Amino acid sequence: MSLKETLERIRTAPTPPNEETAKIQIITPILQDLGWNPLGGADVLFEHKVATPQGEGKVDIALRGKKYIVAHIEAKSPGVDLRKHVKQALGYAFEEGAQISCLTTGLKWQLYLPLEPGPPNQRLFSTLRLQDGPVDQLAEDLETFLGRENLDEGRSASQARKVLKARHEADHLQEKLPEIWRRMVKNPPDELIRLITEQAYAELGLRPDPVHVLALLRDEHIPAIARPEPSSGTLPKPNLASGTKIYPGNKPVSGTKPVAFELWGDRIEVNTWKEVLVGVATKLYRRHGYEFNRILELKGTTRHYASRRQEDIPVRSEEIASSGIYIDVNFSAEGSKKRAIVLLNFFGYSADDLTIETR
Repeated sequence: MSLKETLERIRTAPTPPNEETAKIQIITPILQDLGWNPLGGADVLFEHKVATPQGEGKVDIALRGKKYIVAHIEAKSPGVDLRKHVKQALGYAFEEGAQISCLTTGLKWQLYLPLEPGPPNQRLFSTLRLQDGPVDQLAEDLETFLGRENLDEGRSASQARKVLKARHEADHLQEKLPEIWRRMVKNPPDELIRLITEQAYAELGLRPDPVHVLALLRDEHIPAIARPEPSSGTLPKPNLASGTKIYPGNKPVSGTKPVAFELWGDRIEVNTWKEVLVGVATKLYRRHGYEFNRILELKGTTRHYASRRQEDIPVRSEEIASSGIYIDVNFSAEGSKKRAIVLLNFFGYSADDLTIETR
């Protein structure tokens, strides 16, 4: 009977009631199909004694290769929690230098590399469930890792190490990819915003602003954004409180307290000079959308103008809307006004577009 036929028979047979029945009905026939001689041969050793620092122990089945023991098989009753027996099984296999250690109920086979470093769960390279999955694949895996010729020639351990390495890499990705994604959502790189923007335009004929993309990435409501256009005429000035002065953007304003600024016909009330600078930057962001990322190109001699990393601006910084871009706001009154003018000029606007009300 071939290994695949044996596996098919096992699938249709009743579950063995105990460990000894599992050895007779499942484990022994499988070993025989894998090239071992469990019926009186010298290569399959039952109740094999193992010397350990704690004394003598016994492993249910040891497989002897041409020169030495190449694998251990520890059998348990179907339904037993194999995790409780891993440490002992690996200890026995390690003491004898076995390439492969197997814990099995007959229906479930857990395969370990006992000589690899790390805790037991990091040495588990494969779990085979005989009642699940394609029979062809199960037969191939059993042959690869427990076949007599493969164990004798060292191919089993070599392939098991490759599988274990791939599993560790997958576990590492499983752990780290969510962290990377969370950082990208918080401060999306330009490439990600551009990719989503271009895909939306290709499929919908609509080009979202960065604020739309950021809302999507952060699982927020996607807002409707009105884009102001330059005023075609002069709007009536608001009624100003006594003592209020209006400064054009090209006039010094030091030593004053802002109450509002006007840009492109919109009047925005403020309380601090930081709010003036942030307000101007926000209106630039609303108007220019993705192009606002160009602000990251501005470089000072000692300080960043803007950055996607808040730690690049260690003293005082402020995020512009939900752009993921932080700007330096650690300025005096005149410094805040000058920085607002720098931003306007950088995007092609004049200082004359900005007026500031103070009291």
